[in-house]
Amino acid sequence: MSPAERPVIELGRPGDEGLPDNEAVIAALSAPTPGPMAQRLLLLHFTGRRTGRAFTIPVGAHSLDDNLVLATSGTWRHNFAGGADAEITWLGERRAARLELVTEPVRVANSYLRLIRLYGPAAQRRLDLTINSDGPPTTADLRDAVERYGLSLIDVRLLTPGPSAPAEAAAPERTRA
Repeated sequence: MSPAERPVIELGRPGDEGLPDNEAVIAALSAPTPGPMAQRLLLLHFTGRRTGRAFTIPVGAHSLDDNLVLATSGTWRHNFAGGADAEITWLGERRAARLELVTEPVRVANSYLRLIRLYGPAAQRRLDLTINSDGPPTTADLRDAVERYGLSLIDVRLLTPGPSAPAEAAAPERTRA
């Protein structure tokens, strides 16, 4: 596919082959003092709705309007349609949470656009996307990616007190998605 034929947003980034595997990330984030990685990642612990199997996966933690959200295209997201209880390990603490898959495509696209603007050049790495344009993508580009790849947003409501949202993600922007 020529560069002109490629969509503006694609999943994944070239060069990801050198990143640590999930087991190494899970081990690091499970430590009592997980280090700087824990500012951007958390562990999500949940039981699959259909299989009943227990899962632990590393997921990017993001803050929009001082609310914790997860941005993903992983098929595991469907476990949170309509809301479900789970636990997260974040900043060295395991806590109960209620997660709900956001089903409004416009809100998802607008939220991704806000995160891309917020993170600047680091957005592709933080959101596991390739942006094939010289400038930022448009809302239409992100709506296309929501439909094409299943880009999704999951709202996280913590059920027990603990750490606040990552400071670098919360300060710069205060508009609603």
